[in-house]
Amino acid sequence: MARYKEITVDHDFSSSVILNVTNQEIDLTPDLILKSGEHQIIRVEGKKGGCETLFHIIHPFKEWEAVTLLSIPLREPPPGETYFQFLHLNPSTQPVSVKARYGDVLHRNLQYKTAIEPILLYTPMDVPLDITKSEEAKTISLEGYVTRPNVYTIGIYVGDEASPYWIVHIRSAKSTN
Repeated sequence: MARYKEITVDHDFSSSVILNVTNQEIDLTPDLILKSGEHQIIRVEGKKGGCETLFHIIHPFKEWEAVTLLSIPLREPPPGETYFQFLHLNPSTQPVSVKARYGDVLHRNLQYKTAIEPILLYTPMDVPLDITKSEEAKTISLEGYVTRPNVYTIGIYVGDEASPYWIVHIRSAKSTN
C-alpha cells in the first residue's frame, strides 16, 4: 500500500495558491520560506470572484525542484459531495495509466504535468486507485483514501519512495477582501 500525505487549504476561490509538495523547505524570497506541505495564498488587488484560479505547485524534479503553473478552474461541489482530480507530477514515470480499482480506467496514457478531468464523487467513499507505469507494467496503488464532503480534492502523484502521493483538499473560505 502506497502512503500519502494529506493537507487542507482554506480557499476563497478568487485567489491563487502556491503549494510545496517536496520533502524539503523552499526559499521563494528572502522573506517567504515554504516548508513541505505548506502553501501561500496569493491575493491580487481588485480581482473579483469567478476568475480562473492558478495553482503554483513546487514539486520534485530529479535532483532539484520545479514549479508547475496549473490553471485549475475550481468549483464548489454540491453539498455533501466532492470533486476529485488526479495530477501526474513524477518526471521519472511517463506516462501512467490511472484506474479505479473496482471501476473504470480514468486515463490510459496520462503524461507528466497533466491531469484527469475532475470527477464528482459521493462522500464518504473509499477511492483505491491503481497507477501503472506504462513502460514497466509496475503498479503503485493509492489505498486508504476516503473522500471528504464539501471539498475539491486533488490527488498528486510525485513518486517519492516513502510517500508517492499528496492529497490536497481545497475547502471554501470566506474572502477577506
